[in-house]
Amino acid sequence: MFSTALSELLTFFVDNASSDGSVEAIKNLGANLQIVENKENLGFAGGHDAGLAVARRISKMSEGRQEL
Repeated sequence: MFSTALSELLTFFVDNASSDGSVEAIKNLGANLQIVENKENLGFAGGHDAGLAVARRISKMSEGRQEL
């Protein structure tokens, strides 16, 4: 059984080089938000892969710190 408080959850927002101000708007939402800003539009799969790569790096950095 996993024991995780909602305050410990991290939400990922992947931006594929948009120009509509969405990154600036999302930055104002607060804590526990990881923004991945791609310099070019990688498409759905490429954006997904970029977000997943960041999530894996963060997960590896925090291994051993979470209670199971």
